[in-house]
Amino acid sequence: MFSLSERLDRVNKLRKQAMSDPEFIQAAEDHKLAIQSESELTPCKSKSKPKTKRFKDVYKDISFGAERAGDTH
Repeated sequence: MFSLSERLDRVNKLRKQAMSDPEFIQAAEDHKLAIQSESELTPCKSKSKPKTKRFKDVYKDISFGAERAGDTH
């Protein structure tokens, strides 16, 4: 198992190796251009959400059993 400093050294070595590879540089540039072209597309207009009903309005027309004047919840 690698220590943190060993792992960082290994990652840094691989990063330097990749940055010196022209094929990697070209692939990175292509990827960058692809991302830019996607972000330039016009975003879809989101649909507005329907207004939610208030809890009291959802059940206003429903009778829950025998309603007596003295009942409390």
